[in-house]
Amino acid sequence: MTPPRPGPVPRDGLRAVTLVARGDCLHLLRQRTVGRVAYTARALPVIRTVAYRVVDDDVVLQTRSDELADRLDGQVVAFTVDEDERGPELGWSVDVTGLAQRQAALPQQRAGDGRPQPAAVPEQDRQVQVRIVGGVITGRHDGDVPRPLPPRPAPSGARRTDREAC
Repeated sequence: MTPPRPGPVPRDGLRAVTLVARGDCLHLLRQRTVGRVAYTARALPVIRTVAYRVVDDDVVLQTRSDELADRLDGQVVAFTVDEDERGPELGWSVDVTGLAQRQAALPQQRAGDGRPQPAAVPEQDRQVQVRIVGGVITGRHDGDVPRPLPPRPAPSGARRTDREAC
């Protein structure tokens, strides 16, 4: 499937919608730390608020819940982050759809020789990570007057992909 091209698209309800380029989508994802993940449990849809970070262009959910990590592991999930601080007429959203894979996140400590090794972690401080891999990333800006996105750092040695839609 060919992703949509960035730029204005037909109105969505009463608002104009502009698609956001993939690089800008990743930049917007990096500006936040909390989003929502949607998945199914017993054939019913569930949406949970989760902490996350972006690692190597993948979204990595962070939780202390083994139950949530177990439910997400192996499922195709949807993840969204948005901003509508200026009211329903203006804002942006970024959506990621992909396969969730559970990863244990053990803090590292340095051995006497400087090599990393797993630390002893109290149960209440242990974190579990769920990485969304192979994700399709889409973004949109809502509103009649596009507002500028937050400044994005220039890519280091990578080919710029502003013309590619997310």
